[in-house]
Amino acid sequence: MKMEEVLRQIMEAETSARTLIADARREAEVLVEQAEREAGRYAQNALFAARQEAEALLTARRESALARAATLAGEAEASCRELAEGAGQNLNEAVKFIRERLVRRDGAS
Repeated sequence: MKMEEVLRQIMEAETSARTLIADARREAEVLVEQAEREAGRYAQNALFAARQEAEALLTARRESALARAATLAGEAEASCRELAEGAGQNLNEAVKFIRERLVRRDGAS
């Protein structure tokens, strides 16, 4: 082989290597862009799922709180009725007691 042929083959190999390197860089850039897009989609999906889970949890807690509030309201209403009924009975007994005292003091019937 002549020196010129060897130099030509070396130059062709260098050109081929530069082309391979450039192609590899472009492919790497494409892969990085794809990975970034995929990571963005994954992050959006994770955020969406987290929001849905949070909303479901809030809804469940709200419903539980409303049910508990309704129970407590019913218990409070029953207690108020009992107090009102008891107050009415006590009022009647108090009126009767006062009348009896007044009648004894005045001597009237």
